[in-house]
Amino acid sequence: METFTEPKELADNPYFQDQRREMLAGLHDGMIDIPLIEIVKGINRLPCCFTLQCCYGHFLYNDQKDPYNLKPLPVTDNIARVEYKIAYIAFCIENSDEGRILLDSLR
Repeated sequence: METFTEPKELADNPYFQDQRREMLAGLHDGMIDIPLIEIVKGINRLPCCFTLQCCYGHFLYNDQKDPYNLKPLPVTDNIARVEYKIAYIAFCIENSDEGRILLDSLR
């Protein structure tokens, strides 16, 4: 995994658990790129964390111009140029003992 941003310091947020419940209540599989569904579900099972956004990444090449496609890059020698749309998962971590352990392990 490669990251392009440094983790932010954890801040006190007395509404974290309420925000987590609200966010997760509105989340459904249809909102998540299929290859990430199980990863997002796993992250969201952690009581000290919830996902904010995610994107699987998308390959644009030849006649594949849909920036939201989920097709893997084919194994072929007739693709001269590929544009790769970034893949990421953004999540919020609670400022708690468990959250600090998670953040330290991700660092």
